[in-house]
Amino acid sequence: MTFFSKDFKKLAYLFSKLLQLGPDENSDINSELYSLYSEVDTLIALFNLFQPNYSNEIRSLSGCAIKTTLKNVLHLLTDSDLSSIKQLFIDIFQSEHNLETLNIVIEAASLIFDRWPEIFDFLQSLVDTESDEQFQLAMAILSKIPEELYNQSTEKFVEMCTRLITISLDQQTNCRAALGLFSSISHFIPISDSLNQSFPNFYIKFLELFQEYLIINDSYS
Repeated sequence: MTFFSKDFKKLAYLFSKLLQLGPDENSDINSELYSLYSEVDTLIALFNLFQPNYSNEIRSLSGCAIKTTLKNVLHLLTDSDLSSIKQLFIDIFQSEHNLETLNIVIEAASLIFDRWPEIFDFLQSLVDTESDEQFQLAMAILSKIPEELYNQSTEKFVEMCTRLITISLDQQTNCRAALGLFSSISHFIPISDSLNQSFPNFYIKFLELFQEYLIINDSYS
């Protein structure tokens, strides 16, 4: 995987054309793109196109294409390739502030979470900041942790989830992100005594928030 992909300019051109053309006119463009989405080097070009100096539309297309391409080429990636890709995701997590954009990237990154146990070290650094914005990011990532990775780091996973949901409910901030995390981990409850004990209290507090319309009007959602 090279960091100066020959497909960079081609992808930029194809995305621009795709945005200009109507749905009935872009079949040839899509065919070219689907072909590129099967090449490992395309990943680097897509990460480059995700940089803030490009339009939101180009960045959104790039984010979705990262997921498609990563899914297509995952079996071709070396350990070195994976290390590079993990760092590229971390760079985005640390620099991007738009949650909608981050969610696109988190969806893509989740494809390699089962091969990324050290993601918990990054998540811990987010939790340690005591920042609402970083808490929101941590909960968005935790909600995508697969069972394979959960089983490798059960104690860390449960501790982070419980702490973040508790803080959000107590401070009534990031309630929508907390609800998303709560919903995503509910199927883990039978195999975790800690979550099993916390679940009833979380459930009651979320019901109270719905009654007070705090989730709908959450300024951090």
